[in-house]
Formats: sequence, C-alpha cells, structure tokens
Amino acid sequence: KEVEDANLKLVEDAVTLKQNLDNSYNAMMAEMPAEIKTEIESLKTQITEIEAQKEKDLNAIDAKIEVRKNEELKQSKTEGQMLGLLSSNEFSAKIVETAMKYKGFNEEDGSYKKFSTGDYGWCADFVSYVIKEVGKASGMTDAEYKELKTHTGASPQKISYRYNDDYYYETSKMSDAEYNNFIQNQLQPGMAFIMPGSGSSGQHTGFVVEVYDDGTFLTIEGNSGNMVKQNRRKLSEMYGFVDFSSILSDTTRNF
Repeated sequence: KEVEDANLKLVEDAVTLKQNLDNSYNAMMAEMPAEIKTEIESLKTQITEIEAQKEKDLNAIDAKIEVRKNEELKQSKTEGQMLGLLSSNEFSAKIVETAMKYKGFNEEDGSYKKFSTGDYGWCADFVSYVIKEVGKASGMTDAEYKELKTHTGASPQKISYRYNDDYYYETSKMSDAEYNNFIQNQLQPGMAFIMPGSGSSGQHTGFVVEVYDDGTFLTIEGNSGNMVKQNRRKLSEMYGFVDFSSILSDTTRNF
C-alpha cells in the first residue's frame, strides 16, 4: 500500500509539473510581442517544409539506388552472375562451405546415402553431389544445371577425364616449371583432387580446403575411412586437380 501511494504521488507530481510548464509557456507566449510570435510561426512552417523536402529527397535517393541496382543486375547477367550466380572465387568458397557441412556423414549410420545409393566407393559421388548442390543453389536455370551435371560422375576417372586440358590440371605429368607455377598461382580451395586409390578403386577424389607452404594441403573428402572427413595430403602424390569453380562460372556464362 505504501509503494502504491508513493507511485501515485509521483504520477500526480509529474502531471502537476507538466501543467505548470504549460501554463508558464502559455503565459510567456501571451506576453510575447506579435512580431516575435509571427517569426516563431514562420520558423515552424520552414521546419515543416524542410522535413517534407528531406523526406522527398530521401525517397528520390532510394529510387536512384534501386535503379542502379537493377542496372548492375542487368550488367551482371551478361557476365553470367545474375540471380545468385557467382564468380569463380565465390564458387570456390561456396564449394568448400557446402562440402564441410557434411563432415561426419558415414556408412555406419547410413547418412552417406545422401550422396550415394551404391555399395561401391562413393568419393566421386560426394564430389558430384556437392558440385550439383552448389550449382543448383546458385540460381542456375534447368538448362544450365543439365549442362553442369555432364561435368560430374560416379568415379574419379569420369570426373577427371571429362575435362581434358580445360579444367583438369594433370600435375603428375607437368614439367617442374609448370608444376611450380600451378601450385603457386592456380591451385586454390574448392578444386577437386585426383589421387591414387586403394584396392580396386583405382583413384580417389575430394576437395581442397587449404594449401600449406610445406607441400601439403587440407581436404574434405567422402569415403575416407567410410565417412566424410578431413585429411592432410601431399601435393606430390596427386594425379591432378579439377577446377570446379571455373566449370561452374563458365557453365553459367554459356547461356
């Protein structure tokens, strides 16, 4: 009860204070010379006009920004990058990001079946699944997506053999100068590596995540220990690398 009474008193005091201030203002205005009152009213009108003009100007700026955005979108379409279609470097980052979210998928709990329905080695199925997911999510048309699918396969051999010299860099057959130039200037995250496999699989594939100065690189790959996992591998042990980021960006530019 005491708290309620105290709160009520505060409210009453606040109301009284406002009334006193209003009365003081009205008394001041009543005593103010007519010319000053006129000037105040004029200033109020000017402020209202300025605020209205400000709102108008902001709307005009927003409209210009929207026009510029539309122009840039039209321009980007000619470069094959509209509706979310990405540049080569952006595709590289998206490939790695997409592949990494499947880290830990495995055969034991059956989660690997998201990428493969067969009982064979599924490393290439994982690579193909990621590439198609990135392509589809980028905003490709059905025709572009159909073209992209021709660049994927169920085995590392099918993936690497389909590109010849356009997108597949066969580092194992390069001269020392060519190899060093590729490693230093062209190899990047998002590329798929092709390496010798074990047993009857022949070859193995996965994605480059990070390249180190000591001649090794970090991967994300499917069917490694029966799961999607990361490994550190030697560059010198690879057959070659597939530049999927260029395939993706070039595919979108062909339509």
